[in-house]
Amino acid sequence: AVKELEETLGITIFKRTSKGITVTPEGEEFLRYAKRIISQVEEVEAIYRNGKKPKQRFSVSVPRASYIAKAFTEFSKNISTSQPADIFYKETNSMRTINNIIKEDYNLGIIRYQSAFEKYFVSMFKEKKLTHEIITEFSYVLIVSKNSPLALCEKIEPSDLSEFIEISHADPYVPSLPMIDVKRAELSESVDKHIFVFERGSQFDLLEKVPTTFMWVSPIPEELLEKYNLVQLKCEGNGKIYKDVLVYRNGYKLSELDKMFIDYVNLDFISKFVIGKYAKLMNNEQKIIYNDLFHRYVLSLYKRFNLNIDASKINFVVTSVVEHDKYTTVECSVDIAKLINNPEQIPIPAKFKLIRNQNNDIQTVDVEIAEVSLVIEYRKRFYQMIRDKSEDIDWFLEKFSEMVEANEKSSRNFYDIGKQTFNKKL
Repeated sequence: AVKELEETLGITIFKRTSKGITVTPEGEEFLRYAKRIISQVEEVEAIYRNGKKPKQRFSVSVPRASYIAKAFTEFSKNISTSQPADIFYKETNSMRTINNIIKEDYNLGIIRYQSAFEKYFVSMFKEKKLTHEIITEFSYVLIVSKNSPLALCEKIEPSDLSEFIEISHADPYVPSLPMIDVKRAELSESVDKHIFVFERGSQFDLLEKVPTTFMWVSPIPEELLEKYNLVQLKCEGNGKIYKDVLVYRNGYKLSELDKMFIDYVNLDFISKFVIGKYAKLMNNEQKIIYNDLFHRYVLSLYKRFNLNIDASKINFVVTSVVEHDKYTTVECSVDIAKLINNPEQIPIPAKFKLIRNQNNDIQTVDVEIAEVSLVIEYRKRFYQMIRDKSEDIDWFLEKFSEMVEANEKSSRNFYDIGKQTFNKKL
């Protein structure tokens, strides 16, 4: 039967020798397709024969980054509990993420690399037929225990780290480069003591309990620093720029869960537009605090809304597309009369401001609902607060923190009221 199949398809699935049978590259590709088809057939049979609901599926392979883990946690809170779900979240290095995507074990991936190595990765994306778009770029910061001698330093130079132990992930990767060169580029030149780890849990435990350790990381959410009694510091002379890039197979159609996850991760992108020119007045530590507060602020607003809505009851019509020098505006009419069961509800005007990023991908930088701009309204409010106190950024961050905490408290109360009402109906 296999021989007949090979003849019909015109390929060799298995290579047969006196030593046994091995799968050919064509065979591996065929088996991947076959496995996916069988899985889909079984799922369709289960849905229609047994009356089961369609299963929600989501899979992402990512670097070991706390801000991504936090975004995934917030994303997970909005997964519908009324349907079966298989959700996969894997933290690993760039090489394994790429293999996971190519083999179709995972649908989404996030790759991290130094901007100095970008040409190697872009070339590989093209070779492997992967779509890619930048999520964020940043410089690494130092994290150490609050009890570390480094925590008391007003200024840290690379040479100050020589007596300490560097914690780093053991499996960095850059295509076409020997591992020894990759490790040399990632590790601190003045440090000869290293602990290599493969997951984030052990790194935080080490940093908290061994004050002589430090680690280079992407900016860490404030609550995680507090949980592990850590502080985040900047080091003079650290000029390395890193990029986190979203990747998926060419032609892959993003699911609603995919889009929701990307929205949570992309809040960094929106936050930069909101603060605008005042970002130049912020030091690295202030930017980290601001980004974390902005994430919490927006998510606390979203939690007031039920995201599990019936999209078929919304009529969405594009009414205008206007190209400008640096951006394009797309105007729409959103009819929600069926959704709220009110035939007198008039359509709501919505306008999206779109740009093309450096990878020529389209990104949304602003949304206007009923002529109210997300970015402009936030920006007006923040600008006014900063101007009122003679551009005192520390004062602004303190007040912004109070706003966020009040919003989060309000959201919790909103949730509790909804839960009580639901329980009464039961």
